[in-house]
Amino acid sequence: MTTFPRLFIAFCCWVVFVSSLVAQDIFPMQQMPFSVRWKQLQTKEFRLIFPADAESQAQRTANLLHAVLHPGSAQFFGPVAQTLGKKPSRIDILLQNRTTYVNGFFNTAPRRAEFFTMPPQNNNDFGTANWLALLAVHEMRHVVQYDHAKRGLTRLAFWLTGYNGLAALANLAAPWWFFEGDAVLMETLLLPGGRGRLPYFDLLYRTQLLSHGGWGYHKAHQRSFRHLVPDHYVLGYHLSAFLRRKAGAYALANISQRAFAASLVPFAFSRAVKKETGISLVAAYRQMNQQLDSLWKKQQKALFFPQPVETLPLKLHRHYGTPTYTDVLYPQPVSEEYVLALRQGLSHIPQIVRLPVTAHAAKAEVIFTPGLIVSNGMLSVEANKVAWVEYEFDPRWQMRNYQVIKILDLATGKVQTLVPKTRYVAAALSPQGDKVATVEVAPNGFQQVVVLDLQNGKILQSLPNPDSLQYSMLRYDTDGASLLCLRQRKDGSTALSRIHLPTGEVEDLLPFGYENIGAPAADKEWIFFHSSYNGIDNIYALHKATGKRWQVTARPFGAYHPRPSPDGKWLYFNDFQLYGMQVSRLPIDTALWIPFQQVPVFRTDYFYPLLEQEPHLAYTLQTLKNPPQRTYPVRPYGRFSQLVNIYSWSPFINPNNLEQLELAIYSRNLLSTASATVGYRFNTNEQRGGWFAQLSYQGFYPIIDLNLSTQQRQTTVRINNQNSPLQYSEHAATMGLRLPWVLTNSKFLRSASLSLALSYRQTDNFKGPFADRFRTGRLWSGGIGFSYAATLRRAERDIVSRLGLTYAVFARQTLRGDFQGGQLAMQGQIFLPGALLHHAIVLRGAMQYEQQTNYRFASPILFARGFAYRSHEWYYGSAIEYRLPLWYPDISLGPIANLQRIKAMLFYDRAFGDRTTQYQTLGIDLTADFNLGRIAQLLFDAGIRWMYFPQTGSTAVEIVVGRVGIR
Repeated sequence: MTTFPRLFIAFCCWVVFVSSLVAQDIFPMQQMPFSVRWKQLQTKEFRLIFPADAESQAQRTANLLHAVLHPGSAQFFGPVAQTLGKKPSRIDILLQNRTTYVNGFFNTAPRRAEFFTMPPQNNNDFGTANWLALLAVHEMRHVVQYDHAKRGLTRLAFWLTGYNGLAALANLAAPWWFFEGDAVLMETLLLPGGRGRLPYFDLLYRTQLLSHGGWGYHKAHQRSFRHLVPDHYVLGYHLSAFLRRKAGAYALANISQRAFAASLVPFAFSRAVKKETGISLVAAYRQMNQQLDSLWKKQQKALFFPQPVETLPLKLHRHYGTPTYTDVLYPQPVSEEYVLALRQGLSHIPQIVRLPVTAHAAKAEVIFTPGLIVSNGMLSVEANKVAWVEYEFDPRWQMRNYQVIKILDLATGKVQTLVPKTRYVAAALSPQGDKVATVEVAPNGFQQVVVLDLQNGKILQSLPNPDSLQYSMLRYDTDGASLLCLRQRKDGSTALSRIHLPTGEVEDLLPFGYENIGAPAADKEWIFFHSSYNGIDNIYALHKATGKRWQVTARPFGAYHPRPSPDGKWLYFNDFQLYGMQVSRLPIDTALWIPFQQVPVFRTDYFYPLLEQEPHLAYTLQTLKNPPQRTYPVRPYGRFSQLVNIYSWSPFINPNNLEQLELAIYSRNLLSTASATVGYRFNTNEQRGGWFAQLSYQGFYPIIDLNLSTQQRQTTVRINNQNSPLQYSEHAATMGLRLPWVLTNSKFLRSASLSLALSYRQTDNFKGPFADRFRTGRLWSGGIGFSYAATLRRAERDIVSRLGLTYAVFARQTLRGDFQGGQLAMQGQIFLPGALLHHAIVLRGAMQYEQQTNYRFASPILFARGFAYRSHEWYYGSAIEYRLPLWYPDISLGPIANLQRIKAMLFYDRAFGDRTTQYQTLGIDLTADFNLGRIAQLLFDAGIRWMYFPQTGSTAVEIVVGRVGIR
């Protein structure tokens, strides 16, 4: 066979497989409330769509986008595009200002970018970068990457299947770390506070590399359940920087161009790396680690010196003798004996814990398990109370949520939400425990520091913000009359400030600049904070009386979140070590500190040689700090005017019905309120096909669904002891209403759904030897369904939730027509903790009533394992499962596969049909979580099932395939 037919057949097979994944609801539709009115502004490079009350943010974002996208000359593609050598095509961008998540993304289904306008509160995450500027650089680099991917076989996939095929083959050709790492590198080069400039960003990578040499490439790329591995952003940034350092400004452009052009050729990216650099990808990774190891060792040697640091002897969970990665964050000393902190890690969901200061290898005592806590870098403990910030959700609209202050009274154990449905993004208790200071962020981006009464949540004081600055990391000073905080200008420069509450006057303790500082805390004499000043994050102190500055800690990897003890003798802080953030303390003694004038500085700045590769860099940096104030014309954006937005057309195999092939056109509008799939479905068993359409409008409070189909069918009927073929047509229409609700307000993830449906089905046009025995049949039916789930959040290593329940009930009934039938089905699960951590017991029960008439509805319940489904008037089923992990092997078969986890499930099923037929199954599933190839983002779950049937004494073995997850 010649090369072209081989490639063409491989291409067709891959398109079918990948489209099966992409066409599923991997990216669920999420909407703003119907009441939001939308506007738009347009340029040659982009269209920006935004809520009407976000116009000021939209104008600033438009100027930032113009700065990063506008080419300026025929030889220049624009700052975010030049080093990939590709001018991006026009892009639609949505501003989302009702959600309080800190996020942004680019997506191809449909092609758009979304900017969540809520800025981060934690300075460790993004440093001194302006949030909207960072989104403009990072997400527009993704736009360029995928436009750059339209070449060779990837371009052919785009022509044949649309954006589903483009995304599938682009992600097959290039590893996930390339897309995110290259984007992080661009934000680092074009902004004064990009993530590559932050020691916190490479903290885990640096610690593991210096402690034990790091991980091999395959584990670093595809992650692990056994260890916490730096994510693809960190790996990708360093590898992207290394490749450009080695092979020049256009190294990534040339490598990815070759890979995208030959996306179906195995290891195309690795081959391209070798072609461009002379060494393989794995060798490049090793060489990069050698460079970083040498650089970081020199830095550590220059900056670290021994100090009498005491680490609290906390007993960590261990796996085969190795401590499990666990962060114990934000230490708050409450007495000479105890410290409160937030614990989380591979084996723990976030929990507020109490740690003894001196006990040997003590276990942490869990005080309270919060809900979805906001990572704002702070925990506040004063006067026997604990304050933090959690997410609160709108039940229906996923793109509208809140941040609320939670207060725990340690004396009574009671927890209260101070004020519901707020956008309070910080929580700082006063020393007296009667007030809490916070930052309120309005949907239009304006921020204001407010002080609330702890008893009723009423606003006691609102502080002016005439310069529209951003505030973060509030903390009361010891006098209770002043607030410490960080203030950030729109250019990203940040100051450490003190606000005198009686007068509202602001004093900048450290002037505005690009030093990344955070987590201020005070005692009577000193103000402590962490800073990346000398190249490694450490704790510093400002003397209140003189303003003199000292370096307090000199830890080998990093020190964060200082907090002086109540007696003023000790400084508690987070000391990063190999197995996570640990709680340490150091005597407050200036003899152990370094005067600021003598602080050695050793910044590694791995990106620094690449600054010369970026054309017009000085102009770009200045423009992004202070973009022009051009005002773009604005006009309304009609929510109903662009409901149809076709983004892909591709074949699809239903993984739950492998004999069905589909060829469909996919549409989804930019507001994610309307979706449609229209196509042709072919049944390979029957060798017949037909047309179908699936439509959904989700902009109203109830979701409206409409499904239409007309299908040619073929089967075999037995009449007069003779099998004869029968052909006929089947037409169906279903209209439904759905109400999905998110009800989470605690450590349990809670949701519910109510659905109503009305269906019509008709069979006609019978053909065959006995066609005259059949006549046109019509059926109208209705159905209702309700489901509810409340399950405890899962730690990274948990296989299923270890506590909670799910419940679902369905009722269906024929209403009129030539057929009669009815069904009532109920199914539920209870989750309980097992004998050890990550073990779980699952109890399952089901009941179904089905009218034994001439029409049967498809069953929604799980039938006893090992038996084919059989209709009964009454069916009662039960099951007990014990799920447990067995081994985290981290075994890599080169680039072919990566085995992350082996797990088991012991089960026993018992069911009765009509009280006369019994089903029993006893068995075990042995399954594995693994990666295939170098597609790190997909985690496959498959294995074998052994079953024993007590009634017959027989056994059976079958293959089990679980869901394909994105990790």
